[in-house]
Amino acid sequence: MASNVSCSPPCGPAPTETLPISAAPVPCCAVSPSGPVAPSIAVQSSVVVTDEGANMLYVYTPPIVDGFPFPTVTRTLMLDLIDVTASMVGNSYTIPKTASGARQLVMTYTAANTTLPNALSIVTSVVPAAVLPANTVLPVITGVLEFGQSLTSDVGTWTGTDPITYAYQWQRGVANIAGATASTYTLVQSDVGNTVRVRITASNVSGSVSVNSASTSAIVLAPAITSQASVIVTDNDATLTYAYTPPVVSGFPVPTVTRILRLDGVDVTANMSGNDYVITKTASGTRQLVMTYTATNGTLPNATSVVTRSVLAATLPVNTVLPSITGIAQEGQLLTVSTGTWTGTTPISYAYQWQRESVNIPGATASAYTLVQGDVGNTVRVRVTASNVAGSANVNSASTPTVTTIPSVIQLSDWSLVDNPSSAGDQLALTLTALPFDGASPLTALQWRVGAGAPQTLSGLGVGQRIVTVLANTLASVEVRAVNAIGNGPWSTARTATPTAPLFPLTLYNEAGTTVITAVPALRVSINNAAFQTLTAAGLTVSQISNGVLRVAGFVGNETSIRWAYEHEWPGEPFNLAGTVSGLYARATTGGFPANVDLPGLPLAATIFETPVVTT
Repeated sequence: MASNVSCSPPCGPAPTETLPISAAPVPCCAVSPSGPVAPSIAVQSSVVVTDEGANMLYVYTPPIVDGFPFPTVTRTLMLDLIDVTASMVGNSYTIPKTASGARQLVMTYTAANTTLPNALSIVTSVVPAAVLPANTVLPVITGVLEFGQSLTSDVGTWTGTDPITYAYQWQRGVANIAGATASTYTLVQSDVGNTVRVRITASNVSGSVSVNSASTSAIVLAPAITSQASVIVTDNDATLTYAYTPPVVSGFPVPTVTRILRLDGVDVTANMSGNDYVITKTASGTRQLVMTYTATNGTLPNATSVVTRSVLAATLPVNTVLPSITGIAQEGQLLTVSTGTWTGTTPISYAYQWQRESVNIPGATASAYTLVQGDVGNTVRVRVTASNVAGSANVNSASTPTVTTIPSVIQLSDWSLVDNPSSAGDQLALTLTALPFDGASPLTALQWRVGAGAPQTLSGLGVGQRIVTVLANTLASVEVRAVNAIGNGPWSTARTATPTAPLFPLTLYNEAGTTVITAVPALRVSINNAAFQTLTAAGLTVSQISNGVLRVAGFVGNETSIRWAYEHEWPGEPFNLAGTVSGLYARATTGGFPANVDLPGLPLAATIFETPVVTT
């Protein structure tokens, strides 16, 4: 862009030439020339070069020219012979730096007026090549070298073509730490015990260069308690043992752990045995035991773990739940008693005293007791005494039910056994005159047995006579006993007796019932269906002498034409009688006798003989 410039003060006709807007002022001539004057350079053009980092700024000042008519000034800017005038902004030209070597920038100003020779003003500049960054002072890390602390690194000092940018990479040892690419870095657990450094990479248009800072010393970790100290208290009756477990600590360097144990503020550490401390119980008030563990590693803050326990004053035992007895209240049974529930300073020891109806049982001082004969009919209980360092207290359990046992033996003097004659010959009379001791439990049965046979129950539970059935006409050995809910009493000493049947005289009549048969040729007898035998005797009597045995006596004769037989029907005892007689007939029935039958001496209520069977 050009503008008109005139002399000031004027000394001739005003020139009409144009110059760039930034052209220097034109000096006025003193005297107007008489003719044209060739263009000339009064003051050479110039350039001011400014390094802007990535770019170079060239600001040109046009030349001051002279001539008549006043010259027109034009400009051409060549970069390595390439016209870049159009890229100028006013009198300025900006060019980026490159790493491809030096380049040449030439500005040519041309002053012209008509046909006379032009005047030139040339400014030549060298555009320097970019230079790689070069470190002259290493980066420096600052901060506290402890886990959790933040470190900061500067970039150091660098030369080279500006602008230079910087990148950070923190390293643990010599290995990159993922994501640690800022100028600050917070130390983590993995850094503990390791060194760290930072790699600085400086970059410009020419490229990049990296350097490492000096490595730090090993990163430390302040002592920390990862698992608190603890204590287990064991009650040893008169003493308490405090078994301490030290804390688990972390830190680098590895912390040293010390301990101090204080009892009511007094250091008693020297009285420990290993990790244990034993203290004697007292009843004189509450005391306090404080264990302090301290972990330290140099000048870093210490870590502590404190375990506090109160050593309480001893208190008397107090019962909250009474002792209880378990077991069956029967003679010979084992009873056991619990201590019940107590409060008070431990340890609490317990003593036992069994009592019969509130009176101490000598020697019964254990937690278990076997009931004896003397307890039967009574109740028992236990007095439990609880003791500790403060004193003793006692309570009574609830009493048991009345102690029972099996009935006592039935004495020989209290019962008898005699024959009870019957037609079957199998009954005995058993008479109780007194009952045995019932074992403090009501009798439920009276039993008897023959020999070692199965027990049989007598009717009723009182004294008196009972008829028992045994083997007919056989000596019986009988025992008796009493039974209650607890069990069977012992069998008595045996008594013996033999049951018998009465003899029944039998008179035989003829069939008409008018003649007594006193003699027969012969009579044969079969007992229990055995072979018939011939009897010869004067007169005939028949009697039962044992179960199923019939005795026949009498009769002498010689007739054999008639066979006579009858069957005895006493309950459960059958047998047969048969023989050869002349005109015999005999029969008996309950409720009376036929006119032709005479059986003197037999009870009318019993059926003794059935109708004879007469055969020829």
